[in-house]
Amino acid sequence: MFKDSIIVITGGSSGLGKALAQRLVERGAYLALIARDKNKLVRVKDELSAICIASQRIEIFPCDVTDYDAYAAAVNSVVKEWGRLDILVNNAAIIFYGTILEDTLENWRLQIKTNLEAYYMGCKLVAPQMVRQNEGRIISISSVESYATAGTNGAYDAAKGGINALTKSMAVELAPYNIQVNAVAAGFVATEMVEKLDPSQMSELAGMHPIKLVAQPEEIAELVLFFASPASDYITGQVLPGVYD
Repeated sequence: MFKDSIIVITGGSSGLGKALAQRLVERGAYLALIARDKNKLVRVKDELSAICIASQRIEIFPCDVTDYDAYAAAVNSVVKEWGRLDILVNNAAIIFYGTILEDTLENWRLQIKTNLEAYYMGCKLVAPQMVRQNEGRIISISSVESYATAGTNGAYDAAKGGINALTKSMAVELAPYNIQVNAVAAGFVATEMVEKLDPSQMSELAGMHPIKLVAQPEEIAELVLFFASPASDYITGQVLPGVYD
């Protein structure tokens, strides 16, 4: 389904990004993975290379998405090397837990910059190439926390709410160029980002979902694949939410 598609995934070294990368490689995609940890990226590339067909390629770009010069260099390298860029998945994110009484302005700014501003910049970097192609897809990872907060991470929630609004705006802005923009508002997912939670917190958050389960990265990856595939050709400006009580 994704044979020879050129796809950029931020936060591609672990969690949802890694799970999505594996599914896309299995379906024939060419991948550019961006993440901060070079060692993790190398390991992921080695794992994925083992399941590639001969013509497939995987490139890695160790950089922080808030380093916009490095981010731009990565995107430019993809376009120069492969001649196009079909899909961007905005996935990289960070989180600091704490209420307004405990949080700091420094943490707020870092989360907004990583979880919202860098998504905006990613879109700004890929959009000109997609306009030239007269096609493309941008898929961002939001969160059900933008709808139903646990009350412990306001900056993260605010950034994800911003992603929802930005998704809808860009869908209208880029529709004349045959570019679709959608988002997946993931539920509570078992990734490295939530390992810092204690078991009682994890149980409480999982309990907010009607089926009382923590999602696996592979399950959320399937929703991203839907927005990336021809099955969603008529869909843009949508935020697919998780279901909460």
